[in-house]
Amino acid sequence: MNRTIYAMIARGIDIKTAHLLWNQNFTMGKLMQSSKDELKKLGLGDDVIRKIHSKRPPIPEPVLNKVLWESRYTCCVCREHGRPYIIHHIEPWHVSKSHDEDNLIVLCVECHDEAHTSHENSLNLTAQRLRDAKKRWLEEVRKYDRESVHQLINTDTIFWDYFNLTRLVELIDACKIKIYECDYFNYLVANRLMDINGRFLFNNWPQPKNYSYWIDFFEGNYIYLFLKWVVTNLISKTNFKQLNDLWTKSKITTMVNVNDFVMIKGAFYFKNNRKRENNECLVYRKAKGIKVSFSIDKWYCNSASAKANLAGKRNVTVFARVREITNDDYGVHIRCTALAIATGLATLGENSPLDMEDINDEEFQKLFGFEPTAPF
Repeated sequence: MNRTIYAMIARGIDIKTAHLLWNQNFTMGKLMQSSKDELKKLGLGDDVIRKIHSKRPPIPEPVLNKVLWESRYTCCVCREHGRPYIIHHIEPWHVSKSHDEDNLIVLCVECHDEAHTSHENSLNLTAQRLRDAKKRWLEEVRKYDRESVHQLINTDTIFWDYFNLTRLVELIDACKIKIYECDYFNYLVANRLMDINGRFLFNNWPQPKNYSYWIDFFEGNYIYLFLKWVVTNLISKTNFKQLNDLWTKSKITTMVNVNDFVMIKGAFYFKNNRKRENNECLVYRKAKGIKVSFSIDKWYCNSASAKANLAGKRNVTVFARVREITNDDYGVHIRCTALAIATGLATLGENSPLDMEDINDEEFQKLFGFEPTAPF
């Protein structure tokens, strides 16, 4: 969204009026310098003029970003997406002096008028009713997000190239995943490949020579299908924030926190760390002032073709957990722990930043601590 329009919304102007003013090349500063008569000639009502000339501070941008995004720019009362909206103070500003997100709600213009109207013989939009409406709507949004991601991954067109075994086993308990409901659970336990808690019994696994990846044996397919089931259930139970829809520096710093589960689809670059004898691979993407980086152990790729695929520049979908968010000369840097990497996932939406900017050798060394080598 244009920053001028953001500034107007932060002052209490509805989105439709803000767009009309912006299209006439008005900025918030120019409007504030205009007289009441000049503003009236623009067709603005007394309420909008009062807000323009008000000494009330604007809603801080991080708070505004969060309130709008969590509501999906939609009225929390009528839930009619596409209606012109406005930010409403649940407890009036002149009483609360509060721009806290708990005191703000997205309303359409019609519902906003209702919130400022009292009816003797009908229900009023009281502060409590507004809070209840906001709570219910945000719960619906989170539920929809989970279901939409689950629907994307629940197809036969996806190749799960990599699983982070250690972290997934930890999350089985943390997220209360009922692994005994998986069709492959009994087989793995009966054959002593796994215990009842989902811990793999590696000493009982077949030990053929020349493994090319960690489940390169007959029973490995059952292990893969079990972990695929675990990942699918984890995604259905957890709110993975789709970073593609938040791919601006202001939204990332406002909406994403350490320990958040995130989902990113786009071009990533995979580089083997040849300074180590193991299968460590460094992964990054960089676009529009935002960098994402993490490392994986390619031994835990799920097939020889998956291991070969995760090299060089590849379009993949990463499910990860945020470990650190910092700022550097380029912009925002998100360091993650990858939980799973998939190929073949459908496009996430219009705002999906699939392209990636190149990274030079000096920046690579600064990012990962060693010189880049060939991808294979």
